[in-house]
Amino acid sequence: MIIVYTRDLCGYCLMAMNHLRKNDIPFTEVNTSHDTFARKYIEEQGHTTYPQIYNKTEPGHRHNTLLVEGGCNGLIALSKEEILKRAVIVTQDIF
Repeated sequence: MIIVYTRDLCGYCLMAMNHLRKNDIPFTEVNTSHDTFARKYIEEQGHTTYPQIYNKTEPGHRHNTLLVEGGCNGLIALSKEEILKRAVIVTQDIF
């Protein structure tokens, strides 16, 4: 699952999420303007710009992994196939 860390009033964040939507790639948005835990996590990773696009790791692992360097521009440079190769997609059966 892809996690897009965003903040309020971020045009690049919107562009990145639109690229994922256009390619029918599922993701979760985490807005760090409203989630102090997520904001602290992004700061601890050394990031100062948005969006930051991560893979959600398997359950039980503590840290997610960076999907692409360069945020929006790095993501848009990738094809759907390249994004999916990098992404860790976890599916669950819903009963």
